[in-house]
Amino acid sequence: MARGGLESALSIALKGNSTLARQELDGLLARGLLMLEEAERRLGAPPGSTSVEADGARTLASLLEPARRALDGASLVRGQ
Repeated sequence: MARGGLESALSIALKGNSTLARQELDGLLARGLLMLEEAERRLGAPPGSTSVEADGARTLASLLEPARRALDGASLVRGQ
């Protein structure tokens, strides 16, 4: 089974590639936003509800920020 998301980003960061680890984390955020959009659609949110989408994007990004910092730290430790 292919790994993805945080596990994959951590594995990449531990190999010292912070850029690729951040890209993996950005992909996780993008998938989360797509899931949020799908949930809104199914729940009947009006198309283009920018406030709901913006709030969701901010929330997801803030939840992933500690992971982003940890990945940066892991890649720095590995680089030493």
